[in-house]
Amino acid sequence: MKQTIINLILLLLILVGCKNTNKINDINEPLLSNIEPVSDIYYDTLITDHYRQIEDLNDTTVLNWFKEQGQYANTFLSNISGRQNLIDLMKKYDARKLYHIDNIKVTKNDSYFYLKRKSDEEIFKLYYQKSLSSNEEMLYKPSDLKLDDKNPFIIYDYSPDWDGNKIAIALASRGSDKMQIVIYDMATKSILPQIIKNNFNASSQVALWLPNNKGFIYLSYNSDTAQNRNALLNTKAMYYKIGDDVSNAIDVFSKATCLNFNIKAEDFPIVSFGNQTNKYLVGVASGPNSFDDGYYLKIEDFYKGELNWKPLYKKEHKVIHGTFVDDDFVFISVNNAPNGNISRINLHNPDFNSSEILVQEKNDEVIQDFKVTSSGLYYNTTINGVEAKLYFYNNEDKNINLPGKFGRIFIDNKSYLESDLWVTATGWLTDKQRMKYDIKSNKFIEESLTPKADFPEFENFMIEELTIKSHDGELVPLSVISKKGIKKDGNNPTLLYGYGAYGISWRPYFLPDWLTWVENGGIICFSHIRGGGEKGDSWHKMGQKNNKPNSWKDFIACSEFLIENKYTSNKKLVIYGGSAGGIVIGKSMTERPDLYTAVISEVGMLNAVRFENMPGGLNHAKEFGYITDSTECKGLIEMDAYLHIDNSVKYPPFLAVVGMNDLRVSPWQSGKFVAKLQANNWSNNTTLMMVDFNEGHYFNSTKTKSMEKLASIFSFAFWQTGHPEYQNK
Repeated sequence: MKQTIINLILLLLILVGCKNTNKINDINEPLLSNIEPVSDIYYDTLITDHYRQIEDLNDTTVLNWFKEQGQYANTFLSNISGRQNLIDLMKKYDARKLYHIDNIKVTKNDSYFYLKRKSDEEIFKLYYQKSLSSNEEMLYKPSDLKLDDKNPFIIYDYSPDWDGNKIAIALASRGSDKMQIVIYDMATKSILPQIIKNNFNASSQVALWLPNNKGFIYLSYNSDTAQNRNALLNTKAMYYKIGDDVSNAIDVFSKATCLNFNIKAEDFPIVSFGNQTNKYLVGVASGPNSFDDGYYLKIEDFYKGELNWKPLYKKEHKVIHGTFVDDDFVFISVNNAPNGNISRINLHNPDFNSSEILVQEKNDEVIQDFKVTSSGLYYNTTINGVEAKLYFYNNEDKNINLPGKFGRIFIDNKSYLESDLWVTATGWLTDKQRMKYDIKSNKFIEESLTPKADFPEFENFMIEELTIKSHDGELVPLSVISKKGIKKDGNNPTLLYGYGAYGISWRPYFLPDWLTWVENGGIICFSHIRGGGEKGDSWHKMGQKNNKPNSWKDFIACSEFLIENKYTSNKKLVIYGGSAGGIVIGKSMTERPDLYTAVISEVGMLNAVRFENMPGGLNHAKEFGYITDSTECKGLIEMDAYLHIDNSVKYPPFLAVVGMNDLRVSPWQSGKFVAKLQANNWSNNTTLMMVDFNEGHYFNSTKTKSMEKLASIFSFAFWQTGHPEYQNK
């Protein structure tokens, strides 16, 4: 018996001595002292939260801990060999083009506005061409804005008025969602003195110009900091008249001004307007939920100062989006049509239950968008989120053959009174192509403003679009990108990405920076799991709220497929996700830690029962569930990866990435998860958190900074797979 006790003591000493054997060196993780656990009872479930203190981002002790975590992570990541080579390769790909052009907007008089960045520049600037054949003119660079905040600005978005005489430019600092709007005057070639602060982007337009060009509508919120949990409550759609003092902006659509409507404090009041000749504004009480209540207002009433908003449609009508064409409202709906149909109603008889269906639902294709022109209606669809198609409707449906096979297309027009249609097409290995469609000749005319670049490396890459059987027999699309002829021997470093939320489809896009993973001998995979919209509204619903387990079970099924079919092994498979994808990544890790060699969560949602304590938390509850609902509360507990960390389980190495200015997902979501993992007595693997105090949710400040972040993520992943070129120096 005595010898048995001695042997047990020796074994414990060996285990304790081995705890840090997988660390690069003997540097210890930063620790928080004097942590007081907090216990809550959620209906019949008692939960003890050991790291609630980390939620207080005004606590200097907590902020210092985040800083130390960032320094600790940088000590590891900056010393991985190969990281700089990744950055150099990304810059090499970027330099293949003399310049990059994005966000092209064409006015009714055929003037072109666009954002442009030369290959040796860090940020985009605003440019203008009077016509497609005219010489370009640089209008504005973000460094022109001088405020007390010394951090650099970027152009988040911009909106020219209908005649192209003035441009509202939204500028973001520190990678934040908080923006300033400045107004550029084409006549004087200067910025007007008024600056609109605390603008938030929750829609496709940061500034909506009225038809008379005298002013625009924008979304305003209430706080200067990401630490205020009420920052995104009671936002307002404000009208600013050019030349007025900003303090005179008028609240035109909000919970406060529309007392008769069921607009909640967490709803984003978004106003849209299709065309300068439209007679109506459309307002929606919006958020990251699928469906909203919609309202309309006559423009002539708006000009009179009479905000007579009237109900247009209800949530139960399941309208995705729509636009007015004279007195007709044309819209995409998934009501009894999960893949969507295109319908219309007339305001003289606005009965959505008996609307006229123009385009019927298709069995295997999901309608993404539509544009009404003088020639007819164009719309685009996708199959499994990865194969794009284009159609034309004018009393009958017609498929338009695209000039190639594309994973994703965007369509754009000027107005329903003109025939112009532009198509921008792209794919996993196909650079963006911007084309104008000529309906008379049925041909696409190249109209890219960006020079073409050659990527001969990618000619040796291949794409496999697969479907994987999940736990309940559902077929989950999986995109696999690798080098041609790669051996399926289980030895390939493989990165599997997952999201699966809000009905958002993870559709193909050309990202050379991401393809550096494949160039370095790896396989990159994108899972199209439930909760996303790749297979329509029903696909979304099957991964929403209490159905959320389907999302991570789909993801685990994809992981198992890759291992069973020898694409990779559990020693080579790294999983990666961001934002709402943190739920999938975190739960896959806690349920099946044996499948993965490393886990990466970027601005991830990892502590579901505390979602409502974030600035945008009540909006997230629309997608994941309300903690005050006894049934949905159980679903939140189940999807909470933080709560499912088991101190007796060995987890794979973990990397979190956070921006301290994040308004959408609070950095403490990752902080608490990291703290709990680092305290795990059985996991002797590295747990790191990249922390940037000058970034927010999107990490979009400069070209180099974005490349450095992705290079750190990839080099960490390669290091954990044992890649010989990515080791600690």
